[in-house]
Amino acid sequence: MADGTRFKEVLEMQKKLDIQLMEEKAMRQANEQKIQSQFDSVLSIQAGLQNSYSELVDGQKAIQVQLKGIIEQIQAYNRNKSVLGEAPAILAEKGSTSSADSGYSGTVLREFNTLKQGTNSVDLYLERFEELKSHVLIFHNDFPESYFVTCFVNGLRADIRGGVLQLKPTRLHEAVALAKNQEATVDAILKRVNPTPTTKAWQSNRSFTNPKPSNLTAKPLSGPTTYSVSKPSPPIHEAALARDSEDEQGNVDEDEDMAISLNAISGSTDYNTFRVKGHAYDKEVQILIDGGSTHCFIDEKAAFELGCKLEPATPMIVSVANGYKMLSQLYCPTFTWEIQGHKFKYPIRTLTLGGCHMVLGGDWLRRYSPVEYDYVGMAVTVSKKDVKVRLQALSQRSELQMVSAQSMSKLIKQGAYGFVGQVHAMCGEQLSFPTVSSTAIDTLLESYADIFQEPQGLPPSRGVEHQNSA
Repeated sequence: MADGTRFKEVLEMQKKLDIQLMEEKAMRQANEQKIQSQFDSVLSIQAGLQNSYSELVDGQKAIQVQLKGIIEQIQAYNRNKSVLGEAPAILAEKGSTSSADSGYSGTVLREFNTLKQGTNSVDLYLERFEELKSHVLIFHNDFPESYFVTCFVNGLRADIRGGVLQLKPTRLHEAVALAKNQEATVDAILKRVNPTPTTKAWQSNRSFTNPKPSNLTAKPLSGPTTYSVSKPSPPIHEAALARDSEDEQGNVDEDEDMAISLNAISGSTDYNTFRVKGHAYDKEVQILIDGGSTHCFIDEKAAFELGCKLEPATPMIVSVANGYKMLSQLYCPTFTWEIQGHKFKYPIRTLTLGGCHMVLGGDWLRRYSPVEYDYVGMAVTVSKKDVKVRLQALSQRSELQMVSAQSMSKLIKQGAYGFVGQVHAMCGEQLSFPTVSSTAIDTLLESYADIFQEPQGLPPSRGVEHQNSA
């Protein structure tokens, strides 16, 4: 009985285990089906993502095509913007704009490379420069910055360009800053020499006269000339006699236009100016041979200091290259000076200059024509009585000399014609002195305490006083 009962229990337990195994198998199969369905879902999602990615790629390509079309439209708009006044027409066929782009690029480069400041300010010149630069970069975005620096500096006015070139800028913003500083310096000098610009009223209200002698007539100069100026005008003083007669007096022409370059006002030099040393009335003078000035001028202050015999003349308006107007009312009819042993005599008008003592302009050069320029040897050769006279110019290389604050103050008070200062902090080595032991000093003070003792009153009276006898 006991064995049979136990056997039945074993069978029941086995049945229960079989049932549990079947249930677990069913659950496992259900889970596998569920996982398979989820995997199929993931695969479908992946396929959908791939389709979406393909659509995104196609959309990106379409956007790129649209952007390319927009860029072509912008370039076509820029070509037809008439910035240069001669832009080529837009070609209707796509892909046929290469020749037009090439022609327009050449036009832009020509305009950009020949851009000049002229009489405009640096700000206006920079605005035009940046406008053309943006068009150049459309076709030549690989141009180095040094190219734009060179173009910008070459287009500056001569009086500004010289100061910028001396500092050798390598970046465009550096060149712009230097140009603005140089422009401010030149403007300050011009305001100093011309505080109140004159007006045209002087031409209609002439109160000074300089009667011309009736026995002198203007005589044209003969002989070929190799000298020319950009805007020739009649000389301020026509040669009254032949060229070999330098002792006669010229006369002031009342109906002519006078012009002076900015080099003569600011003291800067360029390829068309030569600075030489001369002597007048036993004093050294700085002379600027300037082809950009139409006439000869002497600084009014220098003329008084030299003791020139000045006479009133018809007030004349002198135009400076940047638009300033200056007034000349006096002249010296028999001004004589000497350059490197060669004596000259020529009438000269007074004007407030800032860069030199006197300027020899086009009228003086025409008198001694033909004139030869040696730009390598820095010399000017004039024809004086059919003899070639070579005038050696000073070197344009600047030299720095140490000057004290007192000397600088004296130069400023005297109204020096121009100087460049460079301030440096001077520092020297600290000197070392041999030290003496404090113990040795204390021993010395103790040994001679009565000598080093601080006096408490007047010295004691002595039995014998010093007495001076005659």
